[in-house]
Amino acid sequence: MTIAVNGVYCGRDVRSWPITHLGAMLDLVPQLVDGIWPGRPTSTRAEIRRVVKELDSDGVAILESVAPPALIDEARRDVDRLVERMPELQGTTRTKPASTGGTRVYPVHEYQQDLKIYRSHDPLMFSPAYARFLLLADLMEVTACYLGKDWLYQAMIATRTEPAEGVHDGFAQWHHDARGRKLNVFLLLSDVPADGSATVVLKGSHRLLYARARRERNFFPDEEVAAIKQRYGWTERICDAPAGSLLFFDSHALHLGRRSPHGRDAFQVNCMTRRNHLWRHEIPGTLLASLAPAEQRELLQRANLRGV
Repeated sequence: MTIAVNGVYCGRDVRSWPITHLGAMLDLVPQLVDGIWPGRPTSTRAEIRRVVKELDSDGVAILESVAPPALIDEARRDVDRLVERMPELQGTTRTKPASTGGTRVYPVHEYQQDLKIYRSHDPLMFSPAYARFLLLADLMEVTACYLGKDWLYQAMIATRTEPAEGVHDGFAQWHHDARGRKLNVFLLLSDVPADGSATVVLKGSHRLLYARARRERNFFPDEEVAAIKQRYGWTERICDAPAGSLLFFDSHALHLGRRSPHGRDAFQVNCMTRRNHLWRHEIPGTLLASLAPAEQRELLQRANLRGV
């Protein structure tokens, strides 16, 4: 059987695998192993079980209206402060592990003027609300039930996406995150309507396997995504939800951040189980000291985090 897109295979469609090419098959083994998660805990709460079931089947799920309004208000003020301080914050860079080996240099705080996006990769340095986001009980329980109890905070991000129509660059293009199984979690700080700047996930595509060339070039043109849809009958999930909702999706799936006349503020944390993929983050000592001892342990054990 021919495959829908060269270098892209489906974990449940053995006929698509490059079985006759030993090197290509060996390259896929880590991704096949990633799909085996023995000993995952099961929640006693029906709503958490529902979210994990949807993640298993579709690769995406939403838990609506989780965060209290006071936290959302505080978080929005923190993002306002990021925007105000961006001129002085820009220019600092840091090194992170690259998804396909080696390292990459990236801006810690940036305003992408062409894309109209403010982004911080060190949100704890300006947002006490971000720490409360990381420690939300629903976030931690879903992540443990999906990835296993030894999950880690891989990357921490806060964004303000300004209104912009017709943008199809950057993360507004179809892509996967090229790091194997990873759970991305967004806390929506603003309402995201169905026609808004929503994350869009191709349901079921978290089962795809990618050859090395498609991990190094992890963006997909629309025609390739259309071919994958046609082959497997997968459909898009537009992740609209009210402010305070948690969006979970397996970033091995194909996804994009759709742009619209509506802006969006969001906190994001990416979670996985490979410690060598963790980005380095910092937290003010005063913020760390304000947390309960158990909360401090959670953050310090699960993240590459340094108090300053």
